[in-house]
Formats: sequence, C-alpha cells, structure tokens
Amino acid sequence: FVRNVVDGMRLAAVPNAVPGITFNWHLDSNAAQAPMLALEKAGVFRTGGYSMHMTAGPDAVAIGDGLGFDLDRNPVAQAFLRRMDARGHAVGSHGGWIHDYYGLNANETNAASFLPFLVENRRAVDTVLGHPSRDYSAPEGNNPLWAMSWLESQGVVGAYFGGHTGLGITRQYRDGALLNPNLWVMPVTPFGNYATFEEWQDYNVPKADVIGWFHAMVDFDIAQNTSRLVYAHPPGAYDWLDVTKNFIAYANSKGSGKFKWYSIERMADFLATRGQVSWSETPLASGATQVVATHPVSLAEMVWSLPKDRYLKPTQVSGARVANGGDYWLVKARPVQALQFQVKPNPLYNPG
Repeated sequence: FVRNVVDGMRLAAVPNAVPGITFNWHLDSNAAQAPMLALEKAGVFRTGGYSMHMTAGPDAVAIGDGLGFDLDRNPVAQAFLRRMDARGHAVGSHGGWIHDYYGLNANETNAASFLPFLVENRRAVDTVLGHPSRDYSAPEGNNPLWAMSWLESQGVVGAYFGGHTGLGITRQYRDGALLNPNLWVMPVTPFGNYATFEEWQDYNVPKADVIGWFHAMVDFDIAQNTSRLVYAHPPGAYDWLDVTKNFIAYANSKGSGKFKWYSIERMADFLATRGQVSWSETPLASGATQVVATHPVSLAEMVWSLPKDRYLKPTQVSGARVANGGDYWLVKARPVQALQFQVKPNPLYNPG
C-alpha cells in the first residue's frame, strides 16, 4: 500500500534491504539420510543460511515402525547436523518425534499426550548441537496453539507455517488474537497446488515449469524487495538434483548484494529488531521533510527506501549513508541508536 498507492518512503522488511529466500529442509525419517548426504556431497548445502529441521525419534509413521532417524543413536545423522550448524544453517526440530503420528494426531485437546513428543525431539536435536535451537517446523504443518506457546517459552523465534500461504514472514494471529508475540511464522509458498519435489514428480509437473517457477520466485523477491519460503525433502530434491542445483545457482548468480538466503530464525530476529524502531516525518518551513529514527540498541541493517519520482536525494544526513537503489534512494543506517535526514519533494512529481 505504501509503495503502490501512497508512493511514500518505507522501512525495508529485509535486512539491509537485500531480498532473499528461505529454503526450508524437512528431514522426516531415515529415508532422508542417504539423499541428504548425497545432496551435501553435491554441494547443495555449501551455501549457508537454510533452515534445516529434523524429526529425531526412532519411528516415523507409527509407534514401533523403526523408520525414524533415531538421532540419539545415529552418529551419522548427528555428525551431519553438526556440520550443517557449523556451516551456518539454522538447525532445529521438525516437530514431533514420530513424524506422521504427531502430524496427523496432535490437536488442540491432546496436549498432555503430544507435548512430550515436542520435548523429546527438541532435546535430541539440541543435545547434538550443544546449544538451544531457535528454528522450527511442524510435521504436516500441524501447529496447535499449545505447541506454539511451548515453543515460544523455549526461545524458538520462528516457525514454518501452513497458513497465510504465499506471504512473507508474519505475525501468528489465530482467531483474531496475537497469542505469541515473540514467535514469528513463515508461510510456505507453493507452486499452484503443489509445494515439494515429491508432489511435482507424483503429479507430472514438468521440470522446466518448476525451474521457471523457482526463477520467478527469485525475481519476484528481488523486484518486491521481500523474502518468501520454499521447502523440500532430501529424497525428492536428490531425485531432481539438476533442478535443485539450477535453483540455487540462479539465486546465487544475483550476487550477495542483491540476494541472500535467510533462515526463518534470521528473519524473525531481524523483524523483532525492526519492530523496536521508532521513526517520524516532520514537515519543515523550507518545504523539506525531516526524518528522525531511533532504536534502543542499534539501527544497524535498517534501510529507508524513498522513491526518486517523489523525493530528491536526502541531505543533512546523520547516522546513515545514502545509496543509489535504482528507482529509489536508500538511506542505510549505521550501527547507531539514532539517525536523521532531510528530504525535499521532487518538483517533477506527478501523483497521477
């Protein structure tokens, strides 16, 4: 609305005004172990910044089936998670201890039965990492309110979300109430009716269409200066390794100044900090507008975007620097608690 209707200045919703994508990997069962190691060998995880979540119990579909990662007794999976953590990926829990059992059966009335599954899964993952995890996704996207409240109480700051499909990271309003203000949710963005490699393969979606969609996602995020989430499972991603690598290569080709991979945790931390920014616009007698912004800790990574068709280049800048952002002036804050600048209207501006 501010961009397309008001044509006003705005505070970027991504760090340093660099758009990106969250690539969320769900490690559901031991069927993912060989493919995830193969993907690692192929260089898919070389780029840091993904969100990577494991269901850690010994079972996967039903109690006693033995199809799970059994992380407590799986040195191969343990070493993999430690490598991913060291590379800069946000490693966290995927629910639920028993992937399908939790995902299909947890509900708003059985917290007493299913909370222990969350507790055990997080314990197993955090024990391997040696530090608390702050990133999360639920099997089947099943997020009962009690689960979200427990996750928030444990310091989890961001979660994959099945609602608000296609949006960027957002607040978790449920039934009109914001119950967990410290827990951000990142909705999945699907390609039409399908969102994973397995679905595209099962429903005969052509590889060329999927590649085009991945490219369009990157281009959309850059054009809109935003970030979206896509997700994958290692088995399907490895089956279409050429598509997976093409997506990553296309995104990386944009350059680190124009595109970043963001974990859910990274985006949640940024938006929590952004929410503490206070800023105002004050008209001056000279015809200019003075902008003042403050933050209790630091304005680092905050960027104001001003459309050039409406504003001349900002002047009287303190606590920031001005960069050329194409159709926009970018006022990039330094790591200070306060900044200010003045800006005059473009005399050629035509609001239409």
